[in-house]
Amino acid sequence: MNLEQYNLITDPVSTEKVVYEIDIITDRAAQYWCEGHTANFSFIQSNIITVNPQGDEVHVFSLTITVYFCLDDFEGNGEIIVSELCSNLTDIFKAKKVILMAYLNYSSNYFTLLLHLHIAVDNIYEDKARNIEKIYNATLHIAETELPKYNYILLSLASSMYCLPTTSIDKSIKLNWDLTPIGHIVAPKQFCLQENGLPVKRLCNGTYMTGSFWGNVEGNCNLNYQPSDTTTFLYRFVTGQVPENYTSRFLTDGLGFVLRDVDIIIPADIYYLSMSLQHILSIAQGNLTSIDMGNIENIAWVMDRVMVLNNNYLRLAQTLNSTNVILDSLNNIIEILAHKDEKIGNYYHCMDDDFDYQLAIQPQFILQISYPSINNVSGIAVIKSVTDNDFFMGVEIRPLYKNTSLEEVMSIENLEIATWIPDAVLSSVKKIENECDSEKSVDESNMHVIISVFHNDAIFQELETNLYHVNSRIIGISLPGFLTNLIRPIPLIYRDLNPTSSEKFCGFWNFQPHSVGNVPGYWSNRGCNLKKSEKGLTVCECDHLTHFGQLFNIGRNKNRTDSAADKHTKPLNIISLVGSFLSLLGIMGIWITASVFHIWRKKASTKVLLHLSTSIALPLIFMTVFNLDNTLFVKVNDIFIVSKELRTVCISLGALLHYSVLASFMWMLITAVLQFIRYVKVLGVYRPSRFMIKFTLVGWGTPIIPVMIVLALDRENYVPNASLGESNSLICYPSGFYLIISVVVPICMILAVNITLFVLVIYAISKGPDGKIRRADIDLIGAQLRLSIFLFFLLGLTWIFGVLSFTSNPLWSYLFCLTSTMQGFVLFVYFIICDAQTRNLWITLMKPQFQPESSRKSISSISNN
Repeated sequence: MNLEQYNLITDPVSTEKVVYEIDIITDRAAQYWCEGHTANFSFIQSNIITVNPQGDEVHVFSLTITVYFCLDDFEGNGEIIVSELCSNLTDIFKAKKVILMAYLNYSSNYFTLLLHLHIAVDNIYEDKARNIEKIYNATLHIAETELPKYNYILLSLASSMYCLPTTSIDKSIKLNWDLTPIGHIVAPKQFCLQENGLPVKRLCNGTYMTGSFWGNVEGNCNLNYQPSDTTTFLYRFVTGQVPENYTSRFLTDGLGFVLRDVDIIIPADIYYLSMSLQHILSIAQGNLTSIDMGNIENIAWVMDRVMVLNNNYLRLAQTLNSTNVILDSLNNIIEILAHKDEKIGNYYHCMDDDFDYQLAIQPQFILQISYPSINNVSGIAVIKSVTDNDFFMGVEIRPLYKNTSLEEVMSIENLEIATWIPDAVLSSVKKIENECDSEKSVDESNMHVIISVFHNDAIFQELETNLYHVNSRIIGISLPGFLTNLIRPIPLIYRDLNPTSSEKFCGFWNFQPHSVGNVPGYWSNRGCNLKKSEKGLTVCECDHLTHFGQLFNIGRNKNRTDSAADKHTKPLNIISLVGSFLSLLGIMGIWITASVFHIWRKKASTKVLLHLSTSIALPLIFMTVFNLDNTLFVKVNDIFIVSKELRTVCISLGALLHYSVLASFMWMLITAVLQFIRYVKVLGVYRPSRFMIKFTLVGWGTPIIPVMIVLALDRENYVPNASLGESNSLICYPSGFYLIISVVVPICMILAVNITLFVLVIYAISKGPDGKIRRADIDLIGAQLRLSIFLFFLLGLTWIFGVLSFTSNPLWSYLFCLTSTMQGFVLFVYFIICDAQTRNLWITLMKPQFQPESSRKSISSISNN
């Protein structure tokens, strides 16, 4: 692969950007992406794309085999052995190419290898799926029969690009699943709807590297469902069971029939509508004259009708990527119409004889097509009507020219939304061509700008937990035939739909699957920058073309006034890490003391101390791991997510952290009860038999209950939702309702009990034998103060600062980090350094000459006690 830098803009008011064109220098299929670092050394990565220059002529299969080798022979000759292996497999499978992708496993006498087989496809059928299936079956037969002859053990063989056609059974109904690209969700060929009105579905799992595999079928067929005429028509159209004239006039008469009554539309109709539009597009791209494409008024009406469909049904249909497909298909149809009517329009809204300009307005949707080379129009301004109509029918549309200035647009009264492509951008865009020619000038005579304005975000269904909320009209911009990635940014101006104090973002709709769940479509702010916000208008700049909107952050509910708190993040992290390190050192000192001195370890109080210190150490260890190692998380489009391969690890670590936090509080509660017995219930206290075993069962057993409940009801709750948080907020832990019930409530209950016992103990030690408050004495006050501070740490009362840290005052956060992380170190100081008996044990060990005196002191001390 060659990278050619073709332009660089360094503008003081714009973001510096370098655009590269990828020139593929090999004819084999592969994945490509770019990596680099910004000026401040932040790592960035482009989206990964799969390129197969030979198209359907060659298919890539992922082959996993075990090969037996002597490790001694492999050392020093590994490259030669691997080369011979690939050459041998090339001959066995008669492959175009065999590439070693990864060593999956190895021992002293075998290796498990992942390889890619590039196999030529005999396109003897018109159906692409049948051709791939045929070559897969032939390759699998060779693998099963020929590989054992060479002592190669076949583990798996799968397509690197598709899940192959297969069948499944649902309530005696045989369901056929078509060829499906990896990462896509599909419905079966058969009519099989669930109770919610959506077809049963199935995800094609896997990656290009490891190969594909079908996921489980989601949902069950409702055999009692009676489809409406609309559902029946769409299903028959998708499956090719309608007359030819129905197909030719689907975009006009067919969609008119389907969308005439939106109240009867169900989720399955939305899915079949998306498939119907894709089917029509595939026919039009092959033979445009066979399809009546209608005009932009008709397509604008279709989009308007889709946007008033039931929002819950649209959301359900989006689980099959339906709203994305509808949006993309209608955009492609509009582009076909614009190209078709480039010189002579089907439907023109003409302001004068020389003004070639198309405009369609519907209540929920506006569509404008302009030709900058003819009329200089490259943008649009939507001006709100003085009648305060909530829809677009009463708005004023003002075309914007390519030489328009930002000040001119900002001065428009009652501006709702606006954008335009400046002349500098139009002159720098590059045409989409198979072969790059960086010297070729841009031919503006064939350029047309398509702008669509959406009244709401109904068609933009984000299925992940919403990080952003759209707070403006949505606008889409496209330049058919030209690259969407721009050297210079385009301006976008939005009016806030609702006043908000939350942090604003400029975003775009990303059609790609989001995070680990292959959820299609999400709002992202990559490549978009907020320039200013004043008088209810927000000015954005974006360096690519798609659908844009103004967003505000609801994922973290981050307020503008909270931005000052960001400067405290680093010092709080440092304090926490240093405190945790000291605490772990202290706990290590306690355990070393216990392991060295048997007599000290046998004491009942020491056993409780060892359990308490261990329970305190566990969450500190887990938190330190999360702070220092973020390999569980990957950054995708400025959003941190848990990688798919490590979700189970994240859930396991989250459950262990959850358990360790609850266990530490349980042992603090047990310690509080023991201190209460020691200082308040001094006489007449009966110690139950095997009390240590019972305390151990309670201290380590009780925390398992809430953890098991969360794992049983919603184990995915331990996986954090996608966010733009910094690394210190990346942690696998319960969230939402389960955080409150399984963490906050138990901790608050234990804290309440511990506070009560703390007050009772302090009151008890302040009284004399006669029950009256003792008179002030310097030594007594000092002893009581030391005990109070010790009990404050011992009983975990430092978490009171943690509760107060939710206020806006950062002081409580600093106090919490300073005190809560030092708990283990305080225990070490009090029980090891300040305790005379324990200290004497170490002195005796270090200086044996003091042993007799120390022994006498110890005996005397024990006698006195």
